[in-house]
Amino acid sequence: MKHLKVLEESDFVVSYDEPSKKGGPPRRVFTPRKRYCIRIDIGPNTYSEEIQSYKNYDIGKEDTDHEGVIDQLKIEISGKVTGEMRSEIAGTLPAFIDPKLETIRLHLERVIKEENRRSKFLDLSNLLIACDREITQLEDRRRRLIALRERANEEANVLISNISDDPLDKEVLLHLLKNKDLDIARLSDIIGADEKALESLFKAVKKRHFLL
Repeated sequence: MKHLKVLEESDFVVSYDEPSKKGGPPRRVFTPRKRYCIRIDIGPNTYSEEIQSYKNYDIGKEDTDHEGVIDQLKIEISGKVTGEMRSEIAGTLPAFIDPKLETIRLHLERVIKEENRRSKFLDLSNLLIACDREITQLEDRRRRLIALRERANEEANVLISNISDDPLDKEVLLHLLKNKDLDIARLSDIIGADEKALESLFKAVKKRHFLL
């Protein structure tokens, strides 16, 4: 319950009371408020975490007289997108990112419109199998990329240790190594440090280690 409370306060889940069918006290039901993916990569030289939230998949409690009724998941799969494509909705727009995903999306649209139950059952089966196959291939590729990144991180740690013994220097060098276009303002917000002081520190470390 402690964990569920934290998730609810962070807007990951929503809760409501559901009446008991046997006349007992109502039970507290928790359901995801939105779709999200949490990834944590851990290794001797790797630690990264990422939460991707897809706002177009929000689930909310329906405003009706029926207690405990939750809106069905609404998937936006049609229409053309103009303007800036934000990363949090990119997962709902496969057609404009990947031709293979576009094929699957069009397949899904055809399945949705199919009225014959037998045909729809078979088509849905083929679609789900195709999705699982693609996900497996993506995960395999991702695992290989993580292994390569882990080896690169190991080499980076050795390099930085050879450049400097100073912990602060190492931290700055690591940021410089992993961020081609380092956003000082954003980093300042993340670690709660003065922006001008950070900028001076990075310049000093670069100069000290001949990286300017």
